[in-house]
Amino acid sequence: MSLSAPISALVEHLGQHGSTVPPANDELAAVLAAFAGPVAAVRLGGWEVGVFGEPDARAQLAACGAQSVLERHASFRGIGNDAGVHTAVVGWTDQEPEVVYVLDAEYQTAAAVGTVAVWLARLALDDDSALAAAVNPIRLEPGEMPPEPSYSPDPTVEAALKGGQHLAWAEVGGVPVAVHKKGVRAWIGGKKKAKSAVKGSTHHWDHAGGLVWHYTPFAPMQLGCISLPDLATATLDVPRCTPSPTPLAALPGAAVRGVDSAIEVVVWRDGGLVPAGRYETGLPSPWLRGSHGPWVLADQAWQKGALLLRWDGERMRVAGALHGVLSKLAEVDGELRCAEWDGAAYQGRRIVAR
Repeated sequence: MSLSAPISALVEHLGQHGSTVPPANDELAAVLAAFAGPVAAVRLGGWEVGVFGEPDARAQLAACGAQSVLERHASFRGIGNDAGVHTAVVGWTDQEPEVVYVLDAEYQTAAAVGTVAVWLARLALDDDSALAAAVNPIRLEPGEMPPEPSYSPDPTVEAALKGGQHLAWAEVGGVPVAVHKKGVRAWIGGKKKAKSAVKGSTHHWDHAGGLVWHYTPFAPMQLGCISLPDLATATLDVPRCTPSPTPLAALPGAAVRGVDSAIEVVVWRDGGLVPAGRYETGLPSPWLRGSHGPWVLADQAWQKGALLLRWDGERMRVAGALHGVLSKLAEVDGELRCAEWDGAAYQGRRIVAR
């Protein structure tokens, strides 16, 4: 079982027990199983975290007028209570990541706040208990700024590849590449070769490993991918969403894009693009910062708790939550670096164990 850090810590704290109602994803199954034991609830970030039954959870949703939520998921459990003011309910359907909703019966609202791991990590942000430190095991400390991506091709190659709608230079899969608004021009075997990735022009692109990704968040909305050095291409029509300033981050063999308050992972598989999961973050139009590896930062300047996520090749795992307005992300010699806005300028930070 491979769990997100917040869930692993909670399960370890409670001890594992058998569950008679295992949902499709292992993280939620672990939480329900842990709370099936003698420990009724724990305190975390001002909340009483514990599981209560499906009929009560459905009744709480109905009392908030959350009919769309009741129709979205097949199963529900209550998962927490905030001194009687708010209730947290988790809903899920087979083979889909779960969503936690914070309910306010007085104002008739049911706000999606993320997966169980996201919700737990945020609860622990302002809690100084030992459990909170285990559930949200990361923090920021002063460090060096992440390095700026830089690549300059040979002048001969530059002259051959650069043209109209040029965005950037990159070396991808050992190949010099000129990234353009619709695709790439690559220098392969001493010759210029060009490939398109999307129909419409876009400024949103990223690369990791041997893949270059393009994303057009306006009609026609497409995610496109080009593999280097063979120049295989694939495109995927994607639903309309609210674009954010940084709606795309490349991962090893995959990419993640912001979709309203969620992120969606799309993987490159057998020469095609396949959706691989939608994860609620509780952030409207989340900004994404990738490391060109498995790590992604998702945040919004006015929202609590930037999220550090890690793609394990199958599922997006939550490493923890961080305060601050963050930018950039890079892994340098095994050290994760980012930049934090201090009110006047961005400062270098390291992401370390709490």
